[in-house]
Amino acid sequence: MTGFKEKTQPFTERPESLQNDSSNVCGYGFTPPPKDVIEKRNLRYTGNMIGFVVVISFGLMQIMPGTLQAIAGSFVEGSIRSNAFAVQLLNMCSYLLCLLTPFLLYAVLMKFPLRTGIHYRKPDFGVAVPAMLIGLGVSMVGTTFSSMLSGIFSWFRLVPITPNFSTPTGFDASTVLYIINIAILPALVEELIFRGIIMQTLRKFGDGFALLVSSVVFAVMHRNLVQGPNAFLMGLVIGYFVMYTGSIWTGVLMHFINNGLTVAITLLMLVLDPRTATIVENVIYLLYIVAGVLAALYLARRYKNMFTLRRSKTELGERQKCRTLFLTFGMLLAGVMTIVLTAGYFQRLS
Repeated sequence: MTGFKEKTQPFTERPESLQNDSSNVCGYGFTPPPKDVIEKRNLRYTGNMIGFVVVISFGLMQIMPGTLQAIAGSFVEGSIRSNAFAVQLLNMCSYLLCLLTPFLLYAVLMKFPLRTGIHYRKPDFGVAVPAMLIGLGVSMVGTTFSSMLSGIFSWFRLVPITPNFSTPTGFDASTVLYIINIAILPALVEELIFRGIIMQTLRKFGDGFALLVSSVVFAVMHRNLVQGPNAFLMGLVIGYFVMYTGSIWTGVLMHFINNGLTVAITLLMLVLDPRTATIVENVIYLLYIVAGVLAALYLARRYKNMFTLRRSKTELGERQKCRTLFLTFGMLLAGVMTIVLTAGYFQRLS
């Protein structure tokens, strides 16, 4: 293997209004606009669409949990919150509705073909397995960044907190749903959305640009400072290996292993005393880093040009593309909502 396994062209569909646009040039009649102008218009359209669906998703996240609880409460006697299985089931329904609804709408508006636009071929396990180990190592780097940010904010007496995921206290039916909600569903749904729909619709602007933007959106959707840096770095790593292997299943496997081991460690900590739990956790995280480094060295030695992206063949430079997309109204609105929601995950020390 000497490079990317991508054998099909990335998604290049554009809104018809932009494809057929033309202008009257004196002495030449009606001619198409310059390619850089078309690219800017497509970037603005795409940026607005991404921003708007992020805003819609955020809005749903604010109202959907309470709405579903109210609906379920009308059919169930007593408090829903006291029923662990019901809480996990409602979390599952809310998660699916809040993510799938807006981003499938985005796919429709972008005329993105889910069957052919996302590559479902079998991954190359010679790359995918080491990639899983690299993902675990990178997750430790992201966790370190989060700890550093927490330390900086603590100087201002602000403590970032992680959202409550209703961690089970034992092993029963609710625990099974918890594992599905934290490990299995995100691996399938988020890879379909961020490394499938979002990244593939952006690849017509260049692989590096698509990788960066999809990772930013992935981090933003976590809505909190604790998970944001880790999500961004994991988005870069997972997205790269999805591109390299030409298979969305590579991303699903990497995502599942990372989240699945996190769930396993969380459940393991419940049965250990605090001192032993700390030692075991530190040893596991050290193994993550060592395994990630060894896997990266293996791939770099085994495959030529393993960690290089294909050069972008676009009219605009990378900075121009970033400015054009991120300064659209939709993306700016999504940015403001992200700041507001992120601020809600801080607790001021008295």
